[in-house]
Amino acid sequence: MARRIQRKDLKKPDEFVDIGARILGWVNDHRATLGIALAGVLVLLFGVMLVVHLRRSADVEAWRPLLDAVPVRALPAETSQDNPLEMLGRQDPAVWVDAQRIRQVAESGDEEGPRIVAGLALAGELLVQGDGAAAEARYRAYLATDPRQDAAGRLVAQEGLGYALERQNKRTEAAQAFAAIAEIDQGAYKALALYHQGRLAALDGRADEARRLLLEARGLENPQPRDIGARIEGWLRRIEIEGTSAAPVEGPPAAPAAASTDAPAGLAAEPVPAAAPVAPAPVAPATPQADDAPAAP
Repeated sequence: MARRIQRKDLKKPDEFVDIGARILGWVNDHRATLGIALAGVLVLLFGVMLVVHLRRSADVEAWRPLLDAVPVRALPAETSQDNPLEMLGRQDPAVWVDAQRIRQVAESGDEEGPRIVAGLALAGELLVQGDGAAAEARYRAYLATDPRQDAAGRLVAQEGLGYALERQNKRTEAAQAFAAIAEIDQGAYKALALYHQGRLAALDGRADEARRLLLEARGLENPQPRDIGARIEGWLRRIEIEGTSAAPVEGPPAAPAAASTDAPAGLAAEPVPAAAPVAPAPVAPATPQADDAPAAP
């Protein structure tokens, strides 16, 4: 189904990045209405990340195996800025992912850069499949490369690591992983870090602590990602109604998944968008779920 990328498509990577950012922003703002699956959003996110890497690479051919697995193409010029998906159609996303090829690149690719990025994508697939331990190993491997603080992959991997640990019921370690999100990009995602810490506290029955953390997150100026406010409000309501929390575990908002999954954080079971489903329950991250959705790069 995927169309092999043409050389001419790589002439203006900055245009791809801009288009990708517009698509992700629009999807995050309208996910609940559209009912777009988590996997589709992760695929878009990964495509944007790949183009960013290509923009900084002097050797595009070194990325050819990964490009074959994740073809990227520009949208028609007439695409509406208000609705960048209208020219694509529900069944025609901007990026298609070949999970098997991604795994091949991640495990036996000749070039280090493509291997690292493919490994991050594979981590998302493993998380969606419920293999928290394998996903954890992949996310840790990516973070071990010490990506720049403002690199799209760092946020994806750090939040993914928290979800992977949570999937294994290692909530103390998960809370530490989520807390580290506050250090990314000069504290730009502190609200997201506090949100996850508050969510875990609620799941553990520590309602007062959860409320304090969530209220602190709500009080921050210009919180990121954009949907985090709705996710915070959703958990505050849950705490007030239930006292503690009998809420499903959410899924991470980060690497691309091969199979489509609904409900998450920007990824699982709550009517909130989320990233990658951590448990067979609604997630509270950013969009595929009702309350959670994956954070944009």
